[in-house]
Amino acid sequence: MGTRKPHILMVGGWDEALEKAARVETRLTLFQNKDLLTTLQSRLAGRVVTTNFRECGEALLLAEAIHRADPFDGVVSFTEFGLETAAAIQKALGIKGNPPAPVRLTRDKVAMREHLNAAGLDPLAFKRCGSFEEAKIFLADCAGPIICKPGHGSGSEGVSIVRTEDDLRSAWMLASKALAQDEPVICEEYIDGPEYSVESLSLGGEHSIVAITEKMTTHDGHFIELG
Repeated sequence: MGTRKPHILMVGGWDEALEKAARVETRLTLFQNKDLLTTLQSRLAGRVVTTNFRECGEALLLAEAIHRADPFDGVVSFTEFGLETAAAIQKALGIKGNPPAPVRLTRDKVAMREHLNAAGLDPLAFKRCGSFEEAKIFLADCAGPIICKPGHGSGSEGVSIVRTEDDLRSAWMLASKALAQDEPVICEEYIDGPEYSVESLSLGGEHSIVAITEKMTTHDGHFIELG
């Protein structure tokens, strides 16, 4: 009998991630939204489950059922919207993967600001705004421009720089459109300068910097990444 290959659950993802996973000695189960599933993904994954992986409860029930018959060794997600689902599965099944607490911080911009400020790592003025009036007060209190954005999200969706109250009205509408129910808008002081992305790998409590890359973004005040 041969050595058992590790069984990995991938929550969401794209063709490139599946191609890389297929090059290592693993068995792969893929949870993917029906409208995102490609022919290549179906061919590369040993098992494909079409489900809305952003519905954490449903995905967790499916993972538990498969785990009983064919245990998973680990769970990963390479899409931001699958991170919390993957973390919930990691905790419930007790397998390798990113745990819920740090993942939740990366997805909740208000909680991350509170965490960084409390640790003194990134003291930045910000406010969780439940109304336009609260955002207007924060703008008046700041000496310079502010950033207005949804408390959750990705890809700079709903992000705007605000210099005047007129700017704030349009920024508030843009951020609000990107919000899910009961999510806040966050306003924070604006820091000018080049933007860098620091890529890291964390393993066993140790963090290694893999790459530092400068970002190119749009110059329309919304900072959408171009490359």
